[in-house]
Amino acid sequence: MIERAVFYARLETCKACEFWRGACLKGHVLQGTLGCPVKKFEGIQGVGYMDDLPVPTPELPAVGSQGCCGANPDGELVPLTWGEVWRHLMASMSQWQKEGFPVVNGAPYVERIHICRSCPKGQYQWFQCKHCRCIVYSKAKLATEDCPYGLWPKLP
Repeated sequence: MIERAVFYARLETCKACEFWRGACLKGHVLQGTLGCPVKKFEGIQGVGYMDDLPVPTPELPAVGSQGCCGANPDGELVPLTWGEVWRHLMASMSQWQKEGFPVVNGAPYVERIHICRSCPKGQYQWFQCKHCRCIVYSKAKLATEDCPYGLWPKLP
């Protein structure tokens, strides 16, 4: 991850950007090492810039299209319960701790992000994998994690 001072400097730059709505509409994560997709600041540790993708424009569901309790019959991402989020996170963190907290930096990290953002299975949506429900930028940083579709492996 990045230093605190760098994070807050980036945040000030992002708040003034036309693509900022409490988060980057271009998909950039402030605490990540990738640079701004519209080149307002460089990457850290030589990772370069995030791809400049079009701003997503999600379509609003028709009235009555949501199922019970937020379930969506179209297969779109349904928010996890806090219990599910906690269980997924704890399992990943436990494995990460057992293996000595290894992280992925530089080109391999960027490659993982690119693979997820252009998922051939169409599972990437708003920073999250619809299949495994991870926050892509966090999961890609952990060397103990892999893609459930086998698109990128765990690293030794």
